[in-house]
Amino acid sequence: MLERICDLLSALLIFAFALVQVGRSGAKVGPTIQWAMRTGGYVAGVVGLLSVLVIFLLRQFSGQMQQRILGGLEILPERWRPKVEEFATSFVLVWSPPGAVPACFCSSCTPSWNGG
Repeated sequence: MLERICDLLSALLIFAFALVQVGRSGAKVGPTIQWAMRTGGYVAGVVGLLSVLVIFLLRQFSGQMQQRILGGLEILPERWRPKVEEFATSFVLVWSPPGAVPACFCSSCTPSWNGG
């Protein structure tokens, strides 16, 4: 599932870049539409980059981030908490060899590390 999220984040960042570049593309759009597309591109870019940052932090500091996230879930009703905790912990990479640098920050990339 995390691999699909990385794919969607990549698509979001490409889409955001395309929206920001609408004014330079030569497309004939009005100033209001151009402003809306450019603003939407910046918002989508910021959201995408923040999401990538969160995934990176979950990978780098998995234990600490897991404790903080699970601590923040205390506000949820008791019946929702187990499902949300399971979903949140699915993002945490429990094991990574020292010095490993993945091509992607997803936990699905870990099998490629086994070869060294």
